[in-house]
Amino acid sequence: MALPLKILRLLSCTLGFICYPAVSGESTLESRVDQAAKLLAEAEDRFELPAEHWFHSTQQALREEVAQVELVLASMEASEQAAWREHLRWRLLEENLQSREARYEELAIVRRWLYSNREGLEGPVFAELRTKMDAHLDAAYTFEQANLQSAFEEKVALAREELRAIAAEPTDERAVDLARTLGWFEQTGQLTEEVAAIRSLLSQPNAQLAVSDDLARRLLQIFDTEIDQDFPIKDTNQAPPSGIRRKGRTLQVRGTANTVGSTELEIVANEVNAEVRLVFKGKVLACCKADAGPAQLHVMTSGPVQASKPLLFSTTGWTLGETKIETPVNTRLRKVTADRQVVQGIARRQAKRPVAQSHMRSTAKAHTAKMLTENMDRQVNEAVAEIRAEIKNTQQSISGFSDVLAPLSREGAVPTLAGFCSDPRQIKANVITSRRDQFGALTPCPEDLVGGDVQVRVHLSFFNNSLETILGGKTLSDEFLMRYAKILQPQLPLPLMVHARSTRWAVTTEKYRPLEISLPSPDKLLFTMRITAVDIGGERFETAATARTTYKLLKNDFDEYELVRDGEVELDTPLPTDAQQFLSEKLDAFFAPLLNAGGVAVPDGGFLGAFNKIELAGLKTSDNWLVLGLNIPQTVFDAVAEYQRSQKPAGDIEL
Repeated sequence: MALPLKILRLLSCTLGFICYPAVSGESTLESRVDQAAKLLAEAEDRFELPAEHWFHSTQQALREEVAQVELVLASMEASEQAAWREHLRWRLLEENLQSREARYEELAIVRRWLYSNREGLEGPVFAELRTKMDAHLDAAYTFEQANLQSAFEEKVALAREELRAIAAEPTDERAVDLARTLGWFEQTGQLTEEVAAIRSLLSQPNAQLAVSDDLARRLLQIFDTEIDQDFPIKDTNQAPPSGIRRKGRTLQVRGTANTVGSTELEIVANEVNAEVRLVFKGKVLACCKADAGPAQLHVMTSGPVQASKPLLFSTTGWTLGETKIETPVNTRLRKVTADRQVVQGIARRQAKRPVAQSHMRSTAKAHTAKMLTENMDRQVNEAVAEIRAEIKNTQQSISGFSDVLAPLSREGAVPTLAGFCSDPRQIKANVITSRRDQFGALTPCPEDLVGGDVQVRVHLSFFNNSLETILGGKTLSDEFLMRYAKILQPQLPLPLMVHARSTRWAVTTEKYRPLEISLPSPDKLLFTMRITAVDIGGERFETAATARTTYKLLKNDFDEYELVRDGEVELDTPLPTDAQQFLSEKLDAFFAPLLNAGGVAVPDGGFLGAFNKIELAGLKTSDNWLVLGLNIPQTVFDAVAEYQRSQKPAGDIEL
C-alpha cells in the first residue's frame, strides 16, 4: 500500500520549524486570576532561607566553565583573544570568581556583555557560560539582600495587589507588573511551584501559526492517493486438531492479495499535541492455497479494510502512534483438491466443520491485519527517514536566515516553541517569547479574524518583550539605528547616514519597555520610545526623553499593507534646545512617514523565491492580537517541487 509519503514530509517540515499548551477557551481570565490568587494564600509562611551552598556551587560551576572557555580563547590569535577578553570584561569576571562574597553589580556588567550583539556569542563556545552566569547571578543577587525575608513579604503583598489589578483591568501593563514581581521570586528561589503555576495560568503563548484543514487536504490532493497494489502471501499455519488422534496439521499457505483504495488525511482534536491521522480506506481480495499434505484448500478472502496511523507533533518532535486496523472481511472455501477423491472428500468435510470455518475466518482476518500493519509501518518508517533528510535540506535552503536570527540568539531573545495543538479545522504551533520578568498574552487569540490557508497570529507582548530584551537599558549607536532603518524603510533618510563628516550620536534606553507598541484603535499602532540619556558629538546628556508616533495600517496600490505615519513624531524632553532639535530630526527620520520593510527583498529564484507567490488573505487586529492570513496557491507547491527536483542528482529524479 503506497502511502503518500510527501504529505508526511511536507507537514513535518512545515511544523518542524518553530510546553505551554494554549488555554482552553472555556477557562475565563477571571477564573484563572482567582486560581492564581489562591496559590498565594498564606504564602508568607513559605519563605525559605537560601543555603550558602547555592552561592558557592553556582560559583564553582561558573569557574569550571570559565576554565573551558579560557582554553578556547588561548587558542586564538593574540589580537582576537584580546578583543574577546575586553568585550567580555574577562578580568572583572575572573576577579569575582575569586571572591567569597556576592558582588552582584559587577557580575551584572559581565552578564550584560555576554548577551550583547557581538557576532559569535550565539555559538556553542559561550552557550554554557551564559547559562552558568545566569545561575550564579541569581545567587549573588539573593545573598546581597540585606533583609531577604522582609523583601519577600513585601513582594507577596505586591503580587496579590497586582492580581487584583489584573482582575479589575486586564491589560498588558498590569500583566507586566505581575511578571516582574514573579521574576523576583524566581531570581531569589522563592515560591518556585506557585510561581510556575501562576505563569501557566496567566502567561499564554503570544504567537501562533495555524495551518487550516483545507490546506492539509489540498496537500493530499496534489499527490496520487489512489492505491492498487499486489502483495505476495507466504505463511505457515496450524490447522485445528481433528480425527481420532486429535492431531493438528501444519498448513503451508501461498497466494496473492490485492489492495485497492485511497489514503486520506484527518486532523484530530488534541489540546496537548497536534495530531494528524493517515487513513487508508479500501478493499482487499486475497486468493490463497493452503497445502495440507495430501490435500490443498483453496480459500478466498474479500471485503472492506481500513488502516489508520496517528502522528503526534510535540516540542520534542513527532511521535508515531500505533497502527489500527479494521478488517470486516469475509472468507470462504472455494474448493478442495487432492490426488485421490477419497482424500478430497475427507478434507472437504474437515474444512467445513464449524471449528475449522471459525479458525479459517479468524486466521484470514489476522493475516489481513498483519499485512496492512506491516506495510503501513514500513511506509511510515521510510517516510520518517525522508522527513529527516528533507528537514536537513530545508534548513540548508534557509540558512541565509541565520544571520537575521543570530542577533536574537546573542541577546537571549529567541522565541520558544511552546507546544502544538489541533482541532478538526486547524493545526496550531504555539510560540512564546518572555523572560522571567515578562508575560505572554493574558488571553488567547480570537478565532476566525481572517481567513486563509495559514494564519500568523502575534500578540503585541511578543514584539514588546523581544524589543525589551534586545534594547532595554542599552546604548544604541547611530550605526545600529542606521542598520535597522535600512530594513524598515525603502530608502535610508539622509539624517540617519553615518559617515566621516556626520556628528556621531547615540541614545541609552529605559530598562523596561524601551520601545513599546500599542493599539489605540484597530487600524492604528502607537510607537513609544523611552530614552534615559543622549550622546551628541561626544557630549552626554543624562536627561530623559520620550518619543511617540502613531501609524495607520493601510493598503497601498499593490494591495500590500504598510504603516503610514499619522502626524509628526512627538518628543517630550527637557533637553537643551539645540540637543532637542538634533534628537528630534534623528527620530523623525527613524520613525519615517512610511514603514514597509522595503529593505527586505526575497529572491525570485530558489527555495525562498517560491514564497513570493503567497497571497495575502487579510490582516486584522483585536484585543492586542495582530492576525495575518495567507493563501497558498498551487503555484507555490509547484515552485517548491520544482526547486526540490532541481536539487536532486541527475540519477535521483523522481518520476
